[in-house]
Amino acid sequence: LTETENGVKLLERWNIFTVIYRMFKPKNTLCETYLQLMLKELYLWKSNHAKLILTKALVSPNKKIKMLATHLLGYHLGLMDAPITSLKNIGLQMRNSTRRRFDEKSDSSQSFKRCTKFLIKLLVKQLYDLSSEVVALSDKILYLYCMSSGKTLNTFNLENGEFLVDCLDSAFEQLIFIGSPLLLQFLTTKIGFNKLDDLGYISNERENWMNFKNVEYVRNVETLIQIAGKQLPLHFYEYLAQSESGIRQLTINGDFISFYNCIRHFSMSLKSASVFTRENIEKLKAALWCVGFIGSTKLGVTLLESHSLVEDILKLAYECPSISVKFTSFYVLGLISKSNEGSEMISQFSWDCCTNVQGT
Repeated sequence: LTETENGVKLLERWNIFTVIYRMFKPKNTLCETYLQLMLKELYLWKSNHAKLILTKALVSPNKKIKMLATHLLGYHLGLMDAPITSLKNIGLQMRNSTRRRFDEKSDSSQSFKRCTKFLIKLLVKQLYDLSSEVVALSDKILYLYCMSSGKTLNTFNLENGEFLVDCLDSAFEQLIFIGSPLLLQFLTTKIGFNKLDDLGYISNERENWMNFKNVEYVRNVETLIQIAGKQLPLHFYEYLAQSESGIRQLTINGDFISFYNCIRHFSMSLKSASVFTRENIEKLKAALWCVGFIGSTKLGVTLLESHSLVEDILKLAYECPSISVKFTSFYVLGLISKSNEGSEMISQFSWDCCTNVQGT
């Protein structure tokens, strides 16, 4: 009924919306169940009542209702499947909702953008919720929005990213507070980079990575590598190296030279067993991962080429007495080979590289 104007008028005539509003007040299991069922069936774009009901659900003291409403924001954005509601307490079983989302093809692009902005604004408000689960879900949906491009969910969508940066406005500080992965994606956009730089995020994060996060990354990634199918964790320097401003940060602050000196020192000291202490090996692997992620970008690979670092990494992969350093070097070479330029550098040392399944 909420999908048509006549349906909405009928619901208003019989005061159905008033009944729904009153369901938010009592702490009653039956009211909770019917609210869960009703929220899934609401079509948001024909009635202000539907939007208001969803908005009330997002701030409900009932955690289940609040989580469901937050999930529905992702559903209406086309990023998540419709949530499944349990009906055991009233003895019913119902199939998953197939309520129509807002359709970009059938509605004007201006209306679509307006409705999208409405949903994004609600998600941003959820970032301030007292429930860590609600915050995490909101952050996840916003991340999916940035990473959605057509039917894929693994490529950063520049248009969506810049649109989201505009919508977030003053919420950047909250994203920094919760440590959102969105911040790394925003580093790749000019507007996002400038905003984060003004807030001091880049300098603080860079300092943290230089002081302890690089070593933490080594420990985390070596745990994850042992689990089949796990993707590598996000790395700060991969995203910093995707813009000219980020490359300037790497060179001016001396980060890249620091990684270069570390790798060069160890590649020249392979026969000195005293150099390969546990602490030093961790620092070397941290530098290798940093250089690998920097070299995996189109702008960053030129830094490796200008310092002839690939030769040192290959030397560690062949001759290092530490097996873990050898494996790390091999993974890092794989990161560098992601670009044609990186593949060409490695192929100069008689290594075969391919950038697609056809082996070319």
